[in-house]
Amino acid sequence: MPPKKKSKIVNPNAPPGVARAHLEVNFSVLPASKRDLKNGHILYLYTSFGKSRTETERRLRSHLSLPDVESYSSAAFNSSVKILVNRTLLKLKKLSNPKELEAFTKICDDTFKLKKGIPSPGAHDPESSTSAESQVPIFQDKSADSGDSSHDLPPQLNLATETAVAVSPEPTPSTSGVSTRSSTKIITPREQKLMERLDFLSTSKATLAQMYRTKIGELRTQLKTPKRVINQALKRKQCRIELRDRKIQELKSKLRGNTLAQELAETKAKLLKLRKTHRQLLKIRANRRNNGTVSIDRYRNLQEKIKNREEYMRCLELDNLALKESVENLEAASTTKSEVDGFECIVIV
Repeated sequence: MPPKKKSKIVNPNAPPGVARAHLEVNFSVLPASKRDLKNGHILYLYTSFGKSRTETERRLRSHLSLPDVESYSSAAFNSSVKILVNRTLLKLKKLSNPKELEAFTKICDDTFKLKKGIPSPGAHDPESSTSAESQVPIFQDKSADSGDSSHDLPPQLNLATETAVAVSPEPTPSTSGVSTRSSTKIITPREQKLMERLDFLSTSKATLAQMYRTKIGELRTQLKTPKRVINQALKRKQCRIELRDRKIQELKSKLRGNTLAQELAETKAKLLKLRKTHRQLLKIRANRRNNGTVSIDRYRNLQEKIKNREEYMRCLELDNLALKESVENLEAASTTKSEVDGFECIVIV
């Protein structure tokens, strides 16, 4: 949904402009019959109630029976008021000019007429709506509803009318059947792109022109400076350059015949030696890697042989333990037998 229009807050104590004063003097009292209704009465109601077409229609309907008029509809009334406002308040903004004031008074004195060919909201037909839109010129500007000529028409509004205007919605295209486009001409995408490019080129041209103007101004100011000042600045810069050259030469001479130069040479020699040894170590490591590598099959065969030898050694160890146990058993049996024989000899004696 589009953002809601903000109602403009106007100072009620501000003095009325030329147009508002003319409307208050001549058209502040509404006529009793519909035939005597002038454009000035419509403009007075429009400016008095927050420049709202809906509120203008509501106030006029409360005073006169507008629905009895032939070919009346809210859309027709809104379109007629809109065209009237565009012809007067939005077009004639300098009423201090006698010609514009005369044209304004002439339009205000004319009788108010509804534009024919606009259908009512109840019987909406696409063909009739298109024909009506083609017959009624719509010169809508962004300031048609919300904007106003503040220097000509400072309206005196109270809070009650402002709240009434804020609450009352204006007719939408779905109910009125009137186009709300800002212009009857439809802009194609190509035209839109061309307009954007034109805006970009105009802005870039303005920025470049401003930049060139500033540069030209700076150059002109430089030209205005006297020759004496320029020569003095050049001499100062030349003196600075000479001082820097002298300092560089002194530092170079100190570096050549000083202990710092000797230390620098020694460190450079050490650095060369270290780089040489580093390269040699890298070569040795690469040679070791190349010579110490074996194939995968050979590595696996060696692992299997090692496993077999370990198992064979375990078996031998187990056999050795078994033999040791048997020897110990035999020794124990021989000792017990010798003891028994000794006891028998003693008994016989």
